[in-house]
Amino acid sequence: MVSTRWTLKKEKYVCGFDVTAKFKRSDFDMNFALPAIGDQMVLFFGVETVRNKD
Repeated sequence: MVSTRWTLKKEKYVCGFDVTAKFKRSDFDMNFALPAIGDQMVLFFGVETVRNKD
């Protein structure tokens, strides 16, 4: 899932992204400690950039 938003704030452009990804460690041959550590991993991250209006 990726969401994007653009706003004009005080003569600046602001863009933000929120990303969510799910994957299984076993799909990448990362089988170490599978009973102790879950196979499905969830990755969350967000990015925000600011650019002056030129």
